[in-house]
Amino acid sequence: MKGSRNYYEDVVTHRYGASCRGTVSVTVTGKTCQRWDSQTPHEHDYMTSDGFPPHELEENYCRKTADFAEIWCFTTDPTTRWELCDVSACDEENKQVGACQDGYMPLGGACIRLVSIKKSFWDAQKSCEAEGATLAMPKTKKFDLTLRALVRSSGGQYDHWIGMRETGSFSKHVLGSWKWVDGSSLAIHDDQGWSPGEPNGYNSRRALCVQYWKIMWDDGYCSEEKRYICQSRPA
Repeated sequence: MKGSRNYYEDVVTHRYGASCRGTVSVTVTGKTCQRWDSQTPHEHDYMTSDGFPPHELEENYCRKTADFAEIWCFTTDPTTRWELCDVSACDEENKQVGACQDGYMPLGGACIRLVSIKKSFWDAQKSCEAEGATLAMPKTKKFDLTLRALVRSSGGQYDHWIGMRETGSFSKHVLGSWKWVDGSSLAIHDDQGWSPGEPNGYNSRRALCVQYWKIMWDDGYCSEEKRYICQSRPA
């Protein structure tokens, strides 16, 4: 890295600045965080020009770095480079902005729960509603990417229902042919996270719903049983 003092200050201010302080040092799946001043088992460049991490990155505590929207850490598991941490969201003044109900974690301004029990789209939505939630609705690119990162860190090989389904006559290009579970339509100009070649159920006579498949959107039969993601608002 460059050795100038100006570059060091730029790195600390714009890349590494952490907005949440605390001593949580385990991830959402219970993995222990790697120390920020360690390169084992995962090498990284969260270091200043003198070879030490910025003062915001202490010990092995979970932190929100300026290059990522959520609170995370590298893990001590050689097979898992990094994971998100279950830490309540903070605003710019580091005040708590809302707590999530039991079983949910703060993510992108919402509360999220990954459910490993497999259900049809409809039964999954009912289960979320019973907890005062809905199936997750990644309407913005930022939230979609953050939610994908969570799914990836928690076992990205599994399919998960999200809260969108096909309505009316199916067409990839017809405005309003896809709706979120809150009733709003997926517009053509909206950010969309379809996997290449998807959706592709054009001639299906069965109801189509949307899942994360290989961490991207994919249409599937609503009757199929899959894992799912619930989303609620912080208290």
